[in-house]
Amino acid sequence: MVRTGKLKGKTGKVEILEDYIDPDLVKEGYESRTKRWKEINHEKDVAREKWKEAILAKKRAELEAHAKMMEQLNILNVKTTWLLENTLTPEAFEWLDELRKNDFQCCDQIVRSLFDDDVLSALDDIIRNVNQSGGIPVENRINLQDLVMAWRRVKGIKGKIMVQQKDGGMIELGEMVRESKDYRGEEEDG
Repeated sequence: MVRTGKLKGKTGKVEILEDYIDPDLVKEGYESRTKRWKEINHEKDVAREKWKEAILAKKRAELEAHAKMMEQLNILNVKTTWLLENTLTPEAFEWLDELRKNDFQCCDQIVRSLFDDDVLSALDDIIRNVNQSGGIPVENRINLQDLVMAWRRVKGIKGKIMVQQKDGGMIELGEMVRESKDYRGEEEDG
């Protein structure tokens, strides 16, 4: 049985004893009502504590899952760095390391373009095989030029052939052909 209490201020309501206690118990007297009121308050406190413990347990589980994920990412990062050190020439690795500091997303896309997901998922086997074989010879490693080409592909930069004009200025070859007086856009009949 729920009854409304007296108004408190402009908006709130005061809880009254009959909201929580059976009306038959109210008739029993002041001592029994006080005892029952203490029991109800104790039950509320226990329920509050259980609720707080459940929230804390949930937060602890989330933090543990996050820490485990971060540990796995750190291990993957160490393995990927090892793979890059052993498959890139030293100057290419230095260039990529500098790019990683300045533009991590671009660096990640370059690594994914160089090594597909199968390679990244089998890092342990690859590391073991490379160590057993004595490493990758420097002449078979990915050089700086190939790495820059991968960077250009990721960034969407296309090559241009530039031609020096008679007046000393530079013009793109395609533009020069389009502007040329001899260009007609059709094949001539011979």
